[in-house]
Amino acid sequence: MSKNVNTHERTLRLVQMAFFAALIVVLQIVSYNVKIGTISMSLVLIPIVIGGMTFGVSGGALLGAIFGIVVYIACAIGLDTGGHVLFTVNPFITFALCVVKGAAAGALSSLVYKLFKKLFKNRVASSVFAAATAPIVNTSLFCLGMLLFFKDTLNTWSGGTNMVTYVFVVLIGLNFIVEFCLNVLIVPALTAILSKTKQYKDRL
Repeated sequence: MSKNVNTHERTLRLVQMAFFAALIVVLQIVSYNVKIGTISMSLVLIPIVIGGMTFGVSGGALLGAIFGIVVYIACAIGLDTGGHVLFTVNPFITFALCVVKGAAAGALSSLVYKLFKKLFKNRVASSVFAAATAPIVNTSLFCLGMLLFFKDTLNTWSGGTNMVTYVFVVLIGLNFIVEFCLNVLIVPALTAILSKTKQYKDRL
């Protein structure tokens, strides 16, 4: 009986992980095509955070890495125009940057959730911190990678203005603010809903 239960749990976990992975792929592709002005309406970090909260640090890292691979493919084929420039400059560093920042965002948001859940004993409150962590880590590592490995490209893009200012104001700008706000608003709401369902109640 115990063996059957364990098999069922593993199968359920695989199915749920596959669902989150598919959702990440779809949301990231949609984000390249759905924009309000210059702002990309990206919701892709939401399933990464929820997945990390549900499946732990390794699950969050895996889902984040899948996100990074999708971003890299978009860079390689030109769907992400700015990323395609980075790909032509150095495809190997571009790959590492995409995957590392995604995996770190998933892993660290999951770790933050676990730490704050121990502190607050409240899933929804803890999810707010996890939701905030993912975009901060993802964006910070992107900025750091740009400043370390793509200085010449940044110089060209910035037209001689201060590179740090260009990265945070022009390159990141409102996209980060919108992404951050969407995560902080939507993740806790979904956490409240999922925590009432049997299959997630024991995991979150």
